[in-house]
Amino acid sequence: MEKYSLIESDRSNGKQKLYQIKALKTFTTSNGTKIKEGDLDGFISGEHNLSHEGNCWVANSAEVWDQACVSENAYLGGFSSLSDQVQLYGNAQVIRGEISGNVKIYDNAKVAVKGSIEDEVEIFGNAAVGGKDTWICGSVKIFENAQIGGNSFGKIKISGNAQIYGNAKIEATCDINGNVEIQ
Repeated sequence: MEKYSLIESDRSNGKQKLYQIKALKTFTTSNGTKIKEGDLDGFISGEHNLSHEGNCWVANSAEVWDQACVSENAYLGGFSSLSDQVQLYGNAQVIRGEISGNVKIYDNAKVAVKGSIEDEVEIFGNAAVGGKDTWICGSVKIFENAQIGGNSFGKIKISGNAQIYGNAKIEATCDINGNVEIQ
């Protein structure tokens, strides 16, 4: 059964027309947000961007385009955007951030950044990524219970082949680059 329909909108990302989604049934997302039948929410370029399976959802002013996809029980909200080949699945949540490239965010990972995540980044497990000025790119992997950003007001830049995992916490201004492993 379909859980949403596409509604014409004036919104575009400069290269693709975006449609607003309208809920066709009532359900609760993985973060506890109750979606009611008839609710108008986020914007997608086509049905390939949001699965009809599971309780995944694109809420608020969030946007998904190109071949990016939200599936399973994942939640995209706030002023977020997913483009290129980004995959958001499992019970993962993105509340804020510009995410592009071949990024994968899954399991119970949470992202709320004022900044961008791009290239081949993977965020999974129970990892949490936040911050007011956060930029993550390259082949970075953030997983297990790692926490990036927290209440940081500094600039956080992580690139290269960095792996951040275990109970690692990065909360201050930093520039991590190369084949770094932080546990």
